[in-house]
Amino acid sequence: MVSYEIDGSILTFRASGTTTVDQREPVFDAVRADARVPNGALVLLDVREVNVGMSKHVVVERLRVLLDQLGPKLGPACALIVTPELGDQANIFQTEAIGFGLRVELFGDERIARQWLNALQ
Repeated sequence: MVSYEIDGSILTFRASGTTTVDQREPVFDAVRADARVPNGALVLLDVREVNVGMSKHVVVERLRVLLDQLGPKLGPACALIVTPELGDQANIFQTEAIGFGLRVELFGDERIARQWLNALQ
């Protein structure tokens, strides 16, 4: 499952379980159509409740879909909230995001992640 909320210029996604492209795409479509979401929104991506075990290929493909689907709504930075079990996948996401022009920082705590994003505004 994937859901989103907007708080000012921070766009928060919460994912849990094993999300499919059929679950993610309608959420991304809704974000693009939502007038409350500004272009260039900073993203907080909370994946602490997703299932572990994604290959590098799957992580990169999910990053690519996120970028393609959000288009101009996606800003230059993303705070990724993870658990230690997701460390390898989070590191791949962070490293690969650079090539797409997206700065990603990893956090274990939502409050600290929001502080980092707010400092970028």
